[in-house]
Amino acid sequence: WVPWDYSYNLLQSCEPNAVLFTNGDNDTFPLWYLQDVEGVRRDVKIVNLSLLNTPWYIRQLKSNDPYGVGTVNIRLSETQIAQLRPVQWEPRNVSISTPVPKQGNYSEVFDKYSISDSSVVKAGNISWMMNNTLTFGEVKAVRVQDLMVKEIIEANNWERPIYFAVTCSNDSRIGLGDYLRMEGMGFKFVPEKRTPGKEFVNAEMLKAQLNENPGYSKDFKPGFKFRGLNDPTIFFDSNHKRMVQNYRNAFMRLAVHYHNIGKNNLVVEVLDDMNKKLPYEILGIDNGLLFEIGNLYQLSGANERYIEIAKVIEKNALSALEQNPGDVNSYYNPYRLLLETYENLKDYNKLVGIWQRLEVLYPNDPSVKASIQKYQQLAAGQDSLNN
Repeated sequence: WVPWDYSYNLLQSCEPNAVLFTNGDNDTFPLWYLQDVEGVRRDVKIVNLSLLNTPWYIRQLKSNDPYGVGTVNIRLSETQIAQLRPVQWEPRNVSISTPVPKQGNYSEVFDKYSISDSSVVKAGNISWMMNNTLTFGEVKAVRVQDLMVKEIIEANNWERPIYFAVTCSNDSRIGLGDYLRMEGMGFKFVPEKRTPGKEFVNAEMLKAQLNENPGYSKDFKPGFKFRGLNDPTIFFDSNHKRMVQNYRNAFMRLAVHYHNIGKNNLVVEVLDDMNKKLPYEILGIDNGLLFEIGNLYQLSGANERYIEIAKVIEKNALSALEQNPGDVNSYYNPYRLLLETYENLKDYNKLVGIWQRLEVLYPNDPSVKASIQKYQQLAAGQDSLNN
């Protein structure tokens, strides 16, 4: 079920008549199968970025319309398509016009794109830095696919909704990251700029997508499929688990959004739903991500759930510490996870033990010695209270 459901969920992340940029084989061929064989979401025009470097595929996008839903807007002539090559490109600002409201009715645009900040639309254009994606010695260049993404976005002129699959790399998005809003397994190109430090998500749509609906639809219908992902009798290989991580990312971004706006009850609701549908006990999970999940639970007041997760984090981190005691620099290194977890739990005796391990690595570091002394005093006070 995993490939079928993942492909279905990616297609259903797109509004009707959308253009969807995909990365490679795994997020393209299964989607074509669903469209061609099962008739699911034939209104979505899939644009594979790898194939977008080839003239024959560009011609196909421009001319072929097997389902009668229109072709991808491309303004290039046959001759221009045949002559496409990587071109020299210095990083530069690129801009396009924003959607033009009918009779100056901006609310129509705001509703269509579900935007809350009107400044970009009223400014009349979107501007972004488009960097080079190739380097030949000192010469900077861009790929044909980069030129074509730019061309398709410009030629589309807001006629169709445009999405990038979450599997598309950052450099394949030609610098549009500030205008790509998460709406499921895809990022939608919108006339609104993300606010630094905040999650750029369409919370209403994302919540609808993550709430599983019975059955399936050949037309646009929000509601992902998560069949079998919580079944302990099913074997999941590394590819399956990697794909599942994209689901977790969507749940996490929605949870962080709710945390940022102070809706702690919704944070807990989203995290509980994620762990029910995607249990880490079955699918595995990176200890760093589990650490972030635990922190969100604690910050939202779900202390019992945090304590459960903290035990798993501790076990995994201690195991990692035994395997590689020199890992002190990685972002989610076991020392950091243990120190912060024990600090949250106010387990000062265990904190002393971790700082003493660090003292072996940094015997002359006064801050390490000071931390040992600090937590020994706190542990002594804690022990005397307990006695």
